[in-house]
Amino acid sequence: MPNAPRPVPPVLPILPVLVASGRSADRARSIACLLLDAAQRSGWAERLDVRVGGFDAGAGLAGEASRRALAAVGITAAGTHGVADLAEHAALFDGVACIVCDTADTADDLLDWDEAGEAQFVVLDEVEGREASPDDEDAPAPSLAEQVAADASCIEEVLRRVVTSPPPSGRLRDDDLDLEDDEEGDED
Repeated sequence: MPNAPRPVPPVLPILPVLVASGRSADRARSIACLLLDAAQRSGWAERLDVRVGGFDAGAGLAGEASRRALAAVGITAAGTHGVADLAEHAALFDGVACIVCDTADTADDLLDWDEAGEAQFVVLDEVEGREASPDDEDAPAPSLAEQVAADASCIEEVLRRVVTSPPPSGRLRDDDLDLEDDEEGDED
């Protein structure tokens, strides 16, 4: 049929994602820029609403340090960028399915916030494939440039986790899983 209507592709919802830090506004900005760059390269940029926020030292003005660290991994970021204080801008959590955190400490702190709801957490410092920092506790803390380079090494995996995170209302609870049947069927 030459005049048959073409099927309309489904409209995919925008996925709100929060990038958060409790330690460095520059690192929060850098992670958000890395995530946006990876999304752009993979075709996900129009589907993501990347928000940036922090608390304690993670909120405030990110500027030259993050710009230089991003430039070192091939990303151009102009000027300074304010990283909102999550305590004052709780609306950044609205509808968020995934919260990308710089450290486990940041994620642990945010787990206690009611605003985090049922969001899934991705912790950059724990993502497999990330270039690891030295295990020597006496070694100096890595510079922002070193952290951003390590973050860049695993950002595609972070993006994969972000885009596959279930919406908060669709998350499974432990009591939704029938683990007893699985255990009984595993007899070998």
